[in-house]
Amino acid sequence: MIERQWGVPSSLGSRIPLASLIQTLAVAEYLNFCHAANALGVSLSSISARVKTLEEYLGILLLGCRKILMKTSLNCS
Repeated sequence: MIERQWGVPSSLGSRIPLASLIQTLAVAEYLNFCHAANALGVSLSSISARVKTLEEYLGILLLGCRKILMKTSLNCS
């Protein structure tokens, strides 16, 4: 995990990755990784990676119920 202190840039730079923020918000809105991926026209692996990137950037777990969300996304087509 990346240690982040305000005013000190992380290894990703000093800005929140916009794609990570957009994709994480979509997961929160749809409560399902697959539905979020379909709505945004991206792959399920992209959604997962972007959420993880944002969590690491912020240094907190944003989707505490990720196992449940991933389980409901297994039938993604």
